[in-house]
Amino acid sequence: MKPAYSIVFTVWAPAMLLSGALMALALPKGQPELWLNGHYHRVLDYFFYYLTETGTGYFFAIISALFLFRRFSLALTLGIQGLLATLTSNVLKHVVFTDSPRPPAFFTDHSLLHILEDYPLFYANSFPSGHSMTIALLCTTLSTFLPKKYAPALLIWTLLVLASRMYLLRHFMLDVCVGGFIGWGISLLTTTLLLRYFDSLLGEASLINYPKRR
Repeated sequence: MKPAYSIVFTVWAPAMLLSGALMALALPKGQPELWLNGHYHRVLDYFFYYLTETGTGYFFAIISALFLFRRFSLALTLGIQGLLATLTSNVLKHVVFTDSPRPPAFFTDHSLLHILEDYPLFYANSFPSGHSMTIALLCTTLSTFLPKKYAPALLIWTLLVLASRMYLLRHFMLDVCVGGFIGWGISLLTTTLLLRYFDSLLGEASLINYPKRR
């Protein structure tokens, strides 16, 4: 089965991410984050606290491993993509943009901020958002194989994780939009190439009762 990107991830996703990045550049730095963080609620605290964990490398690895039982070549593709995203994120954070402060360092008056109790704060290496990169990569790649009706839900999942990074004061809007765009780009550029390679290497052994796209 060849990957086939839906219009949701070929048009809507990049358009939203680019629009968000342009908005972040146009607005005063910190304004979107203060607005989102200021509309706090206990339900949102719990929701975003757990949802943001789906953007971690650990969660990405779990999902990749699950596909070992569905399509081996897809599991390998996700594994390579995860390594590429990790390398890209670390180089940008720790080599290129080393002086990018996170919201707790940018906002000197913490009385303006809603900070979750016992939630650790980070102050440096904000750009770009690694969680945003990971979730955008995962959902973009999954959208090429899951039934097309799930594509909007995957996009909403991605956007909510991006929002969680701002709500929890982990990143700025530009960080999450650029991170998401990089993750989307990694998927778009590598999915077909990697799958074609692993499918040719493994043959029919790479496919195990995979559901048809509708």
